[in-house]
Amino acid sequence: MLIATSFIGSLIGFFAYYQMFARVAHAPRHITMRASMINCMALAFIFAMLIDLTTGSKLLSVILPIVTICAPAIWMLKLQSLLDVVELLIGSLMSVSMSVMLIGMTDPLVVWLIQLALVLVEALLFVSLTRRIQMRFK
Repeated sequence: MLIATSFIGSLIGFFAYYQMFARVAHAPRHITMRASMINCMALAFIFAMLIDLTTGSKLLSVILPIVTICAPAIWMLKLQSLLDVVELLIGSLMSVSMSVMLIGMTDPLVVWLIQLALVLVEALLFVSLTRRIQMRFK
């Protein structure tokens, strides 16, 4: 149940994440950063949990999500402000560490409910971004 939800959430999250970069090129900077931060935090949590559940490695579940989520954001958003970079890194690190700590410490049902809420956040973020861009920026 946890692995399936993590897998589905990671797929939705990465799809939304890279579609966001493709679609918000002309969006105002504050909208792009807010959407990126929301997605970094939600996706980092779900993806770290997927890696931890499938590999059993806590080290991989910390390093891999941060690299695969923050590096593209820094590169595609062309972040020049150190504050923006630190904001993305700390948000992702907090989500990843919370995800890794929850496995084994909390009832799996509670973790699953958190995952479902974050999958919903990913889906709503994607819908809100694409709808807002179609209405306002095209």
